[in-house]
Amino acid sequence: MQIQASAKAAGMSVSEYMRSVSLNYAPESHFDREVVLTLVRGYGDLRKMTEQLNQRLSERPDDRVWSEQVGRLLDELTQATRSAGQAAGAAGDAFDALRRARG
Repeated sequence: MQIQASAKAAGMSVSEYMRSVSLNYAPESHFDREVVLTLVRGYGDLRKMTEQLNQRLSERPDDRVWSEQVGRLLDELTQATRSAGQAAGAAGDAFDALRRARG
């Protein structure tokens, strides 16, 4: 299991990983920059949607049914935004640490 995990972290098949290790090559972890950027962009999009929905909610304060429905949606969107922000932050930190480790 450790070999499979190490191979996956290096972005290699198990056989590629074993060949590399047997030739005294230490493969680096594979970290897809595009995945991090996509996550960060998604977080930004969620923040924009939350802000826009909040604005729309304030525009119709007298429509109680609409306000309740939008309010529930806004609560869910806010939670998703928080989760995405935490994930984007963690991914960004990992990417930065990997970049520093590579020199």
